[in-house]
Amino acid sequence: MNPLFYLALTLIPAKNRNGADHNGEDGRYVETLIREYLKRYLPKDLEVLTGFILRPAVKTGLKNKCRQDQQDMHSTQLDIIVYDSAKYPIFQRFGESVIVPPEGVVGIISVKKHLHDTDVTHELSVLKNCYIM
Repeated sequence: MNPLFYLALTLIPAKNRNGADHNGEDGRYVETLIREYLKRYLPKDLEVLTGFILRPAVKTGLKNKCRQDQQDMHSTQLDIIVYDSAKYPIFQRFGESVIVPPEGVVGIISVKKHLHDTDVTHELSVLKNCYIM
């Protein structure tokens, strides 16, 4: 890997080893880089956020129509949510973190700086669960 590329994806390099000094912050840094890139090229009506999808038992914007035999459901924390906030409400906003209904979700992205074979099945399951909401 090109060392300059690696440095661009490491917020604060560790002194005694390869990688970041603080992995959690390094991961958030990479997510922020991707979100900022997407914001630059996506239409202005689409927001690039992080947070949760909450699928209430009542549909949003459809005259309180119930989802038959359904209960409220929510996703796990999602790294990137591309959301149509011009047409759909945001339930809760705290900075760039949100709780949104599934109707306005255009896309979701899971960010892993290093994707290991053991992570693939879990990440696909998380994304699939969001899709079936």
